[in-house]
Amino acid sequence: MKEFFRIMLKYVPPYKKYLWLNLLFNFLSAFFNVFSIVTIIPLLNILFKMSDPVYGVIPLKDSLGSFSEFKDALIHNVYSLITRISETQGGTVALIYIGVFLILMVFFKVGFTYLANYNIVFLRNYVIRDIRNVIFNKTVSLPIGFFTEEHKGDIMSRVTGDVQEVEASIMNSLDMILKNPVIILVAVVIMIVMSWQLTLFVFVLFPIVTVI
Repeated sequence: MKEFFRIMLKYVPPYKKYLWLNLLFNFLSAFFNVFSIVTIIPLLNILFKMSDPVYGVIPLKDSLGSFSEFKDALIHNVYSLITRISETQGGTVALIYIGVFLILMVFFKVGFTYLANYNIVFLRNYVIRDIRNVIFNKTVSLPIGFFTEEHKGDIMSRVTGDVQEVEASIMNSLDMILKNPVIILVAVVIMIVMSWQLTLFVFVLFPIVTVI
């Protein structure tokens, strides 16, 4: 891992634009992934009358002073909309709306995941290109005596096989460092927004369960 960070700090800075774009799109992909799962359950509960129906509309402009009030007002209005559609147009129409909503969330998630992978390919190719150029320039600058003492296969192996190993390591490490922490962060933030008490309970219980 130390060598990985050394390589990244040396070769990534010229292409940090693609790094930031990858982080941004990974964040959006994780957000829409968690958001779709979190919102679909209460909507279905109201639709199938497993929760109390919600009526009335709370003006959002009156709730801008507090994030908590704005969140509660937005959720209330969405639930009220589903209740009104279900009662006026029927449960089937409301279920179709929920299905379209879920399809849109999945579309955004997949789209942002594609954009994240698209940008990381540019980063990988540029970094590998620079490494190959460094090896090539180093190789052609060596004295003739080096090539008479070393096997040609060893030189070709370093230029091709070793660089491919570095490429695979870079992709796996970048995916682990850039994608997974973003997903965890988004999930934890949404958990805290939904219920910080339950989130705290989970974090307290998790080490105990892990030890057991």
